[in-house]
Amino acid sequence: MRLIDEKALKEYQMQIPPEWIKCHLDIVKGMVEIFTRAIEAQPTIDAEPVVHGHWIENSCLYGTFCSRCGENYGIPFNFCPNCGAKMDEEVKEYE
Repeated sequence: MRLIDEKALKEYQMQIPPEWIKCHLDIVKGMVEIFTRAIEAQPTIDAEPVVHGHWIENSCLYGTFCSRCGENYGIPFNFCPNCGAKMDEEVKEYE
């Protein structure tokens, strides 16, 4: 499944070449109306933004900690099992 921006899709469909509108106004109006109704009829999805984090290794406390929620895990995963953070955040080293 792929989420789309309804407003952007409606704006995109309005980018009809002027020569089409000039020659086929009734057909273009009908197509825009059909596509607008189809867009509005689609189901909505309850989605949340992706949260990013990184693992912090601490040899003194014997663990790997999530930078978002602080949960301790012995093995780093691609995501935090506790808060769901995607572990792809770039770690900046101190100079």
